[in-house]
Amino acid sequence: MGAGGARMETRGMMAAKRVPASPAGRAGIAELRSRLADRPRDETLSVEDRRRAIEAFTAPASRSIAVEHVDLGVPVELHVPSHAAAGALVYAHGGAYVIGSAATHRALAAAIAGAAGLRLYAVDYRLAPEHPFPAGRDDVVATFEAVSAREAAPVALVGDSAGGGIVLQAALVLRDRAGPQPCAIAVTSPWIDLGLSGATYEANRSREAMLTPEGLRLDAGRYLGGAPADAANVSVLYSSLVGLPPVLIQAGEDEILLDDSIALAERLRSAGVSADLEIWEGMIHSWHAFRGLVPEAERAIGGLGGFLRRAVDTIRMKESA
Repeated sequence: MGAGGARMETRGMMAAKRVPASPAGRAGIAELRSRLADRPRDETLSVEDRRRAIEAFTAPASRSIAVEHVDLGVPVELHVPSHAAAGALVYAHGGAYVIGSAATHRALAAAIAGAAGLRLYAVDYRLAPEHPFPAGRDDVVATFEAVSAREAAPVALVGDSAGGGIVLQAALVLRDRAGPQPCAIAVTSPWIDLGLSGATYEANRSREAMLTPEGLRLDAGRYLGGAPADAANVSVLYSSLVGLPPVLIQAGEDEILLDDSIALAERLRSAGVSADLEIWEGMIHSWHAFRGLVPEAERAIGGLGGFLRRAVDTIRMKESA
């Protein structure tokens, strides 16, 4: 049986928390599908055109979150909630490894910082195709090490979509170094299978509103820069995951990347890592970005923030005992 078939079997067996969609959430997703139905697909646009399009949607952070530009060797945006506790987050944005920035994802980063009550460093990591793997990963590793020294407190990793893949790649590098380690990892709609082998790439094609397999294949090639998609240091699905900290995974039931999350949870648990998988019914890729339209966005971010804050507080209590 091929990889896709194996994933479908896993889908029925994998222990996951299924989060029901509210009527308002389903209505919001329906509205999003309508709005996005006629937009040009990624595979029909140049990377430059896509970058200009996403930059046009740059949103300000919440007024309760102060934003500072900080140079840690890598440019970052630091989000500081008014009620920030000791501890910090290092965040990698989504964008299929080729578009996006700390600025384009500023509103989402601020929401996560506020939900966790922790300082959040949003990394402006280098993008492909100008900077293929491992440039973005190395920027996140460098940022994590700089933040750990700067904060002198527990630090967690968080990423959405391709950012989820990058923070997981970074976590493996950090695990193998004799230095500070992340106390937890949270990923939303992570893209980690650059070979697109999961069955949901096709099974969920008609329900997904954000991505297409064709566009992802192009972006995977841009990011890989000639590296094989199943290289252990590129895709965590082919790596040893022993020794990673607790991981929270949130995925939408209708997204084409759903099998990435299911396979990730399976691999983590097989390695003895605590992994919580949440499958949000009726949600599409990265629904977290649509706060104000989809109530499940706020709910998911709230749960994400709570998980990260508990992880930081647990380490702090152990260190002070």
